[in-house]
Amino acid sequence: MQCPIGSNSLCIQIDMENPGARRQQIKDLLSSLPAGEPGSALVTLLRPLRLQVASLVSEDGFNFLLERTVFLTGQSFQWINAEPAAGAERELDTLRAKLATRTHEDALAASTFLLSSFVDLVASLIGDSLTDGILRAAWGGDALGTLGEDKQT
Repeated sequence: MQCPIGSNSLCIQIDMENPGARRQQIKDLLSSLPAGEPGSALVTLLRPLRLQVASLVSEDGFNFLLERTVFLTGQSFQWINAEPAAGAERELDTLRAKLATRTHEDALAASTFLLSSFVDLVASLIGDSLTDGILRAAWGGDALGTLGEDKQT
């Protein structure tokens, strides 16, 4: 199986129907990226996701979803406080900088929460099947394993 995100990345199957399992799989994916810190790994995953989500809901729509997710994340991780929107690239740079000031464990927990919350929010708006397609397009088909494929019983 070829992994699309970094040469050392772990290809995983994201379980769209089980948020607890999905959160763990996203944490595993963030941990597997070759970036030196979770903030860089988070941005590495959000950038291609941005292109896919924006193609459906516009760049402004993506910015709104990201702002909302940062706000929700800030409720559990107070050091990630929501700031006025300045565009997605600036928001991603700000997130990376904030995460870089934290311990690896704190940054990984916040990154996992943020990315899981973002995926959950997108799925609540457009459904699990379309969200699966967006994740496959953003991160490569192999990154999600057999998610969404018919399983033989």
